[in-house]
Amino acid sequence: MSTTTTMFDAVTVQVLWNRLTSVADEMAVTLQRTSFSTVVAGANDFGCEILDGEGNALVHATRSMPAFNAAMSTAVKGVLKAFPRETIRPGDVFVTNDPWLCAGHLGDIMVATPIFSAGEVTGFAVSMAHTSDIGGTLNATGSREVFEEGLRIPLCRLFTEGRLDETVVAFIGANVRTPDMVIGDVYAQLGANELAVRGVGRLMEEYGLEDLTPLARTIQGHAERRMRGAIATVPDGEYACDLMTEGLQTPVRLRVRVTVAGDTMTVDYAGTDPQYRDGAINVVYNMTYASTVYVLACLLTPDIPNNHGSTRPIAVTAPEGCILNAQFPAAVDVRTRVSNFLHALLCGALADVLPDRVHADCGIRTAMVANGVDTRAGRRFNAWIFCGGGMGATGHGDGPSCRLFPTSASNVPVEIVENRSPLVIESKELIADSGGAGTHRGGLGQRIALRLHPHQREAIVLTLWPDMLRYPPRGLKGGRPGKGSRAAFNGHPLRRLSPAMIRGSLDIAPDDHLLLEIPGGGGFGPPKGRDPAAAARDVTLGYVTPPHAARVYGRRNRTTPQRRKGDHE
Repeated sequence: MSTTTTMFDAVTVQVLWNRLTSVADEMAVTLQRTSFSTVVAGANDFGCEILDGEGNALVHATRSMPAFNAAMSTAVKGVLKAFPRETIRPGDVFVTNDPWLCAGHLGDIMVATPIFSAGEVTGFAVSMAHTSDIGGTLNATGSREVFEEGLRIPLCRLFTEGRLDETVVAFIGANVRTPDMVIGDVYAQLGANELAVRGVGRLMEEYGLEDLTPLARTIQGHAERRMRGAIATVPDGEYACDLMTEGLQTPVRLRVRVTVAGDTMTVDYAGTDPQYRDGAINVVYNMTYASTVYVLACLLTPDIPNNHGSTRPIAVTAPEGCILNAQFPAAVDVRTRVSNFLHALLCGALADVLPDRVHADCGIRTAMVANGVDTRAGRRFNAWIFCGGGMGATGHGDGPSCRLFPTSASNVPVEIVENRSPLVIESKELIADSGGAGTHRGGLGQRIALRLHPHQREAIVLTLWPDMLRYPPRGLKGGRPGKGSRAAFNGHPLRRLSPAMIRGSLDIAPDDHLLLEIPGGGGFGPPKGRDPAAAARDVTLGYVTPPHAARVYGRRNRTTPQRRKGDHE
């Protein structure tokens, strides 16, 4: 292939697109397997992406965190603004966790490595990973400003022409609780990026490409045409939805208006509540944009990988100062308590025009972080626990159970939690009757009970933010809501406005017990329309109890239900 041509035949484009995606997937495997923390190695809370020389997304890893994919582009464009292209040299590596440049809170660290060809920047290999700790308060939701939430790393060079800036590393390590774990994950990101730089270089050499730009424009153009074609099938018009979410002291109203005009779509969040002043649930625009375009890609072009071209036909607006466009120095640590509901908001808006593609509300996952000193080993520890809820049903089938949608994260295995911390998971099981009834049933939520190991002598701090205590996942098209969250500490219910829930943390002493129930997904379609065989199978498997089946489906089943207990990932 000529080094100057800008034309690629369809087969070559697909081969190169797949090759680049394989490089990004190899990045992801390398990062996951060489990381130190449970949040990366166990929960897969990270993203890997290859971008063009202008900072536009080209390909991302298959399991890349969806919200990170668009956010990495914003971060790299920030790099190019602060460090003009002509000043970037081979061996330079950039790092930041600025929420207004990255994925919306201090916990996500971005590492960007330029890709060079013929002495010029032709692309970037970028990874973004949720760090195990970033300092700051352990009262996750109680912050008033971002300054309380930990270390904000300004956009800077981590490596300059191949030389590590030891001061940057020391500064990060001095401000976090588990420096070996945090710095170890950053080094894992560096290794993953370097692998991608070499992989892209080999591909360019093999195909005689001196510049990645023509190929990037071709791939992005294909994705753009597919997205425009998909939007054009949606009837022109305006589609709106309102949604109430938990908030903290007071609920939060989210509002959206989707305007379809030909092959373009505008998503406007005007009318959404103002940013929170007394809690860390604010969402920066980057996160709102990334979450929005991901949901629309799921609904409109689920069969092609997302990249910059997919987003060109979509405009996203949110008034400055609303909770979906929070302004500095807003507290943002637990922004997913709001941003995770954008998929439900958009599905609600488009339900009438895309009834075969939307799904009912999902049971939002619960994340917990355990911090303290493991007295058995005499060392400080940090362990993340992700627990997925039931996905909402669709017009095509039941919702899967225990998923972490709208993320690509995973339920952290019990064995990893117990190996990395003094926590003991006493039980982890599906919750019968938690999936919303419908023609298609919502996925089941899960129940998790935990305590400290009997040899642990000191209390630990458990950061947690269960959601959907007040507003359970809604059903669609006549489907019933899923069962909401529930939490109990030493047998006493943790109410929505209890200090622990508002603060976002609990002190767990050796004799304490915590019980959490993660929501089930909403149902789709009226329950009376459910296939009798499916309803009977649910009872047999223990997903639905006989009394509940009789009540919502109007049928009785004498089959003895099977008890299903354990990890469901």
